[in-house]
Amino acid sequence: MARTLSAVAREAGGELVGEDSAFEGVSIDSRELKSGALFVAISGDRFDGNDFLADAQSKGAAGAMVSRLTSFPFPQVRVLDTRDAFAQAARAWRGNFSIPVIAVTGSNGKTTVKALIASILGRGAKSASLVAT
Repeated sequence: MARTLSAVAREAGGELVGEDSAFEGVSIDSRELKSGALFVAISGDRFDGNDFLADAQSKGAAGAMVSRLTSFPFPQVRVLDTRDAFAQAARAWRGNFSIPVIAVTGSNGKTTVKALIASILGRGAKSASLVAT
């Protein structure tokens, strides 16, 4: 399902700088970015995702969600915090679907619980579903 940079800017409370374009897929790792995807420049203790915009652009990213604008001739959605903005945009996107989701978290037992859930739900399922760890 294609999305637009302007929609993400609106949902994330950001500002689109540059031309609007459609994108499919999102990546926070420029090494794994697919052409036509949105690159989200997440920053951590040892890295700043904004430093990888040139790599994202060279791989054909449709644009980037950034916490600081750069001079790249590249569409950018500027937000205060890319982690929070990414979560807001993901929440808005997920709101377009009424498909139920079950998530299992924890340190131990996830695979067993996943198998139990798949077995229980599989008895009444009318269509295929994805159950993964």
